[in-house]
Amino acid sequence: MTAEPTKATTTRCPKRPVVALIVIGLILASAFGGYWYYAYRPQAFIHQWAGRFRTVNSLDAARQLAESDHCVLLRVLPSGEWFVATCEHSCCSGAGFDATVIRDSTGAIYADTTHTFCGIEGLGGELGERLVSATSLPAVYSNLTFLKLQKQ
Repeated sequence: MTAEPTKATTTRCPKRPVVALIVIGLILASAFGGYWYYAYRPQAFIHQWAGRFRTVNSLDAARQLAESDHCVLLRVLPSGEWFVATCEHSCCSGAGFDATVIRDSTGAIYADTTHTFCGIEGLGGELGERLVSATSLPAVYSNLTFLKLQKQ
């Protein structure tokens, strides 16, 4: 004959709710971490390139950077002013976010995260089309109003 189960032998394991809470916490933490990682990436790109562009203090330095890094575009204007630019894009083989960083001969650095240039080729092509008549930096920026440039 078997003994009747007592209340002590039929109670649930008290560790199950704790384990469930830990699992739910880990899932929420990883979701938040993934969101933070993807939301922060454009800002990290801008910060990195703004730092690199701050070291470009002359046209010669801008030329050296553009020649040594295929991701940098250099434009010299008829006025003698110049700017360097780089971008990352969310389309095709891009990084999954949009960011553009521009540094000009006055030392100003601007960034935008709203427009997709689709790579350095797209940046060069689109800026070439929009800036064909630009002869000075004010003319450049007046043709880039579609970007929401923020000073860095």
